[in-house]
Amino acid sequence: MKKIEIKEFGGPEVLEIKNVDIGKPGQNEVLVKNLSIGINYIDTYHRSGLYPIPLPSGIGLEACSIIEEVGSEVKLFKVGDYKRLSKKLFEFYKSKKKLRKKSILAKKYL
Repeated sequence: MKKIEIKEFGGPEVLEIKNVDIGKPGQNEVLVKNLSIGINYIDTYHRSGLYPIPLPSGIGLEACSIIEEVGSEVKLFKVGDYKRLSKKLFEFYKSKKKLRKKSILAKKYL
């Protein structure tokens, strides 16, 4: 899985593409594949340090995703559901992400 990470504040040159293994979702998690991500001014503020975040960090607060796998305790969602995701957690600038089931909006958007 690919993700974008920053280790220091600065311009676009501080964005690093990394390959990471995130494993299977836990019993109360889902694995989503990001189909698109939101690129917002706040992302540039985090990257530049105008609004500091703990480093190293991923960035990105929004994504439109499809669920690829669900944990054994997840009943509300199923593989193939489309979700709009927005979190106060960083790291939507990645190809896939594991999320706790309570972090996902229940409504289908696509």
